[in-house]
Amino acid sequence: MNNSIDEVDGLISAKEQFILALHTRSIFNGGIGEMSMNLVAVSLGPYKIDLDGIDFASAAWSAEKIATQNLAIALDSCLEVKCGRKRLEKTNDMHDKYVFIRCLRNAFSHNPYRPKWELKNGAYKRNYKIFEDWEVDLADRHSTEVEEWDYRFASGLLLLVNYFLDYLKNAQQGNAPEPASPAR
Repeated sequence: MNNSIDEVDGLISAKEQFILALHTRSIFNGGIGEMSMNLVAVSLGPYKIDLDGIDFASAAWSAEKIATQNLAIALDSCLEVKCGRKRLEKTNDMHDKYVFIRCLRNAFSHNPYRPKWELKNGAYKRNYKIFEDWEVDLADRHSTEVEEWDYRFASGLLLLVNYFLDYLKNAQQGNAPEPASPAR
């Protein structure tokens, strides 16, 4: 049995995990509705896991951070495999988006709970124009914490994922012009 999946399917799965983590966090933080856990234990085969004392709101926050890390890694990996890093780096219309994703992946890979911009290479210390109304200046941000505003919270990551999924779909169909910037 082959347990590997295509990079695009992996990216879609990471996107769905990210959305689930966001939804779960909002439930436990009262964003969508209140949810209480009255479970005492969960049985997994021969193992019993005691749930008494677990802070589910904190666990949901942690799940969101891990899902953000996973999504950034999956997007970077998918683009590298499907498009080739060198090709994307030389494509002016997608260059900033791709390099920004790469920097974001690096930040979350080192520590998903306190991601920091790792911009040792001077070429990464610059301004990135992601979309017409979204720019990120990383010129002086080496070793500083990534702020959720840098990637426009969840919506920004999802915009980037959808943008590149559209690009990959168009490329597969033989017409790979840059997809239109997403509507806001």
